[in-house]
Amino acid sequence: MFWFNSVYIPTSFNITDYCRKSITNKLSADLHVKIFSYFNRMFDCEIGTIDNTISKFLTNFMTSLVKMGRFTIAAKHHMTIAEICEKDLVDIEQAIRHYEQAADYYKGEESSSSAMKCQLAVAQLASQLGQCDKAANLFEEAGKASMENNLLKYGAKGHLFKAAICHFCVDLINGQKALKTYEECYPMFADSRECALMKKLSEALEQENVEAFTTAVQEYDNITRLEPWITSLLLKLKKTISEEEDIT
Repeated sequence: MFWFNSVYIPTSFNITDYCRKSITNKLSADLHVKIFSYFNRMFDCEIGTIDNTISKFLTNFMTSLVKMGRFTIAAKHHMTIAEICEKDLVDIEQAIRHYEQAADYYKGEESSSSAMKCQLAVAQLASQLGQCDKAANLFEEAGKASMENNLLKYGAKGHLFKAAICHFCVDLINGQKALKTYEECYPMFADSRECALMKKLSEALEQENVEAFTTAVQEYDNITRLEPWITSLLLKLKKTISEEEDIT
C-alpha cells in the first residue's frame, strides 16, 4: 500500500474495479481528482484502453467538479470520455455530446484553442454521420475565428476548405455560395491550393464531369495527402455524378 496526495491507495489497486465501485458510491470529487491525477501520470494518460466502466465513472462525478468550479478539469474529462466513445466504444453520437460539453466549459474558462479543438472534433464526427450542414457551420466558425488570430491564421484555410466540402455535400448551390463568400472575404483562402481545388470540383459537379473531378482530387492529393475522412466525403460527392470510378 502507499499514499498519494494524502489519499491511501492499495498496492493491488485496480482502476477498473475502482471505477465500477465508485459508480454506486458517493465518493468525494477531491478523491476522484487526486486518484485520476495519479493514474494520468502512471499510465501516461492511456485511459482509452479501458472499457465503458471508466466512462460511467467519469460521468458520475462531472457534476461535482462543476459545482466545485473546476470547469477546466471537467472539460478535460469530457474529452477523455469523448475519445473513449469515439475510438473504443465506437459511439459517435455520445462522443459528439461530450466534445460539445467540453467545448462549452472551455469557452466559459476562455480557453479558446481548447474549445476550438473540441468543436473541430465535433465537426469531423458530424460529417461522418452525414450531418454535413452542422459540420460546415462548425468548420466555418473555426475558420473565421482563426483568420482573426495571428497565431491561428495559417490554419484558417484548412478549416474553410473542410467547411466548403461539407457545404457541397449539402448541395451544389449551397457549396458554390459558401465558396464565393470565402473567396471574397478571406484573401488567404482565395490564393490557396484548397480554394483552387474546390473551384475545380464545383465546375466538375456542375458539368457532371467525373474525369475532371477525379483528376483535380488526384493532383491535389499527390502534393498534399488528404485525410481519409475527407476522401470519404469527396467520394460521396463524386457519387452524385457517377457510381463507377474511384478517386484513389
